[in-house]
Amino acid sequence: MCCFECNHDVVAGYGMCCFDCNHDEVVGYGMCNYDCNHEVVAGYVMCFFDCNHDAVAGYGMCSFGFNRNVDFGYGMCSFDCKLDVVAGYGKCSFDCNHNVAAGYGMCSFDCKHDVVAGYVMCSLGL
Repeated sequence: MCCFECNHDVVAGYGMCCFDCNHDEVVGYGMCNYDCNHEVVAGYVMCFFDCNHDAVAGYGMCSFGFNRNVDFGYGMCSFDCKLDVVAGYGKCSFDCNHNVAAGYGMCSFDCKHDVVAGYVMCSLGL
């Protein structure tokens, strides 16, 4: 479950949450903190504000201002959360603007939703 300013998208059975979110146990993935974009699309976990990744299924880790490990062909992220278009994933900056790569949606800092391909993304300010 999630708390304050958390948005659940149960499309395709995956949950998402933002600011100050607790566990999302939908598919057994971990937790997130401040300004968390916890997007579990096809079982992948994206980074959040302090960019700590759960070591679920061998995913990489990164901390404040560092880059994500490129495990399993995933992209990289830094403090502003720019994701490489590796394996067909989009990009986002600090205000969470996602490219519509591989049919994923867009969101801005105030958490505008774009239900492209049935997924909803959001960030701080929902």
